[in-house]
Amino acid sequence: MISALDRRQFLRGAALAGGGAALSAWLPAWAQTISPGMRPTLPTVAGEDITLTIARQSMTIDGRKFRAIGL
Repeated sequence: MISALDRRQFLRGAALAGGGAALSAWLPAWAQTISPGMRPTLPTVAGEDITLTIARQSMTIDGRKFRAIGL
C-alpha cells in the first residue's frame, strides 16, 4: 500500500536533494566524477620492449620553481 506524501515530507526530501546538489559543487576537482563518455582515452604502450627514461625536470607550483624526478 502506498502512503500519502504530506507537505512536510516533500519539503524535507526537496531540501535534502537540493543541499546535496549544492554541496557537490564544493568538492575538489579530483573528487568529482565525470561521465564515462567525457574521459579522454589514455595512450597505451604495448610490445615486448618498452623503454622508459628517468630524468630531472623543472616544474612551477604557485610561482615557485622546483626540480622533480620524472618518468
